[in-house]
Amino acid sequence: MIHISQAANDLLHEVGGYLTEPRGEVIIKGKGVMETFWLLGPSNGNASTQIRPSVKKGLTSNLDNADSLFQSSKETLPI
Repeated sequence: MIHISQAANDLLHEVGGYLTEPRGEVIIKGKGVMETFWLLGPSNGNASTQIRPSVKKGLTSNLDNADSLFQSSKETLPI
């Protein structure tokens, strides 16, 4: 089982195809008390592993942003 946040649980329910189970409130370092969940796996045993277009678009832009931040930090940090 994989321990996931409320936000991850919400996204998985929006995308569909996965089973989760409430774990309850947990103290997360740097975050405080958070509601968390267990990711149990695909809901039908063979959920597609392909990224759906609506999710892929968001992930791609996040990766581009992360790469830009990394590149700019390399330019500004002394080596």
